[in-house]
Amino acid sequence: MNQYIVAVVDSAKARLLTLQSATSSESGPHLIEHEGLVSPAGELKGQELWSSSKTGRNRGSSGQAHSYDDHRENHIVEFERHFGHSITTRIIDLIQTHQAQQLFLN
Repeated sequence: MNQYIVAVVDSAKARLLTLQSATSSESGPHLIEHEGLVSPAGELKGQELWSSSKTGRNRGSSGQAHSYDDHRENHIVEFERHFGHSITTRIIDLIQTHQAQQLFLN
């Protein structure tokens, strides 16, 4: 049986597995998990990720609100890019280690 890499990925977690063929006494192939990755920012919300939970609002002494852009969207995109890069690096390592011929992504 060819080696297969299986990657199950969402915005917060990634599980990297291989599909191993069964021995003659077993009924079927087995998924073996090699690595579970968690995005540092993927599961955090509000004040766990940012120092203030409300974006775009700052109260002046007169009670009026001032609008500003704190560039949170840019930071979120950067967090996702780093997480995607780490997933890609680990998948490449698994492919080379197990000499896999196919990759399944979900």
